[in-house]
Amino acid sequence: MHFEKLNLFDSYGYAICCIDISSDIQSALLINAMERAVEQFVVLSDIAQCMLTSKCRHLVSYVCKTASFWYRILQEKLCR
Repeated sequence: MHFEKLNLFDSYGYAICCIDISSDIQSALLINAMERAVEQFVVLSDIAQCMLTSKCRHLVSYVCKTASFWYRILQEKLCR
């Protein structure tokens, strides 16, 4: 029981980190700091991978969709 609660709190923590990282990616793109944006995206991708086993399906979906969103944006910017 306690382990499940710990996993739930981990999932919430990852989701909050996702919001912060997303903001960092956006800030990096605004100042054209592509290396920083890509570094933050890698962290976001790692979080998405960690979340795949969580029972919090809505949080998993949110984190994966956020990673996918930034993937498309970065791909577009880097392919120019």
